[in-house]
Amino acid sequence: MDSNFAVRLADDTDVENLVITGPYRGAIYGQDAIGVTVRGNDISGFDTSGTAGFVVQPFFATNYIAGTGTDVANGIPAGWAAILIDAANVNTSVFISNNYVHDGVCGDGIDIRGMNTADISAQINYNFVTKLVQCSKVNTIEGIGTQVTGTSRLQATLFGNTEANNGSTGANMDSLFVDPAEAGTLIETIDHNVYMTGIGGASTNGFEYIVSNGGGDFAGYYIEQFFPG
Repeated sequence: MDSNFAVRLADDTDVENLVITGPYRGAIYGQDAIGVTVRGNDISGFDTSGTAGFVVQPFFATNYIAGTGTDVANGIPAGWAAILIDAANVNTSVFISNNYVHDGVCGDGIDIRGMNTADISAQINYNFVTKLVQCSKVNTIEGIGTQVTGTSRLQATLFGNTEANNGSTGANMDSLFVDPAEAGTLIETIDHNVYMTGIGGASTNGFEYIVSNGGGDFAGYYIEQFFPG
């Protein structure tokens, strides 16, 4: 048992209808788990430790911010996600749906990371992510984040998710974040996403993607997003 997480995923695991409050890091974590499903869970108060999980990989900021010549050499750490799936050495499919992720202490909502030689197919549907905050131990916060490094490949489909009222004063809050890096390939479809009220500083976004160190390939995406009045 790993006390850092409420649930540690094994192969062919379905985690459903749990109420998880106040885990030290994440609520549900998988590392090289094959064929996992996470659905219908109520998760709150996660990452009480302020541990970094998702790290935006190094990039040259002038490519994204006019007039800025800053090399973000060490990346930008975000808080450990309520639901975090890591894959480095396997081919796996991941289904994450209908989860209520709310009132985080320092963590992201849902993150998927491909590393090394992993090949991941991820379906992320109808999740509601709200009231995440950025604590002083991290430098950004993500509602739903996807990333590839090494030569990994991730094909992700996000449908019907909602990110609402996330962030805190001065936060770097990104509701949807996409980060291909090194020699990885990331193919992402985002459809019927709802984004409401991002809270934070100048770099607070409904959707952001950054091609990081090594020239990872963001092979393509389709996005349909709604911004309710």
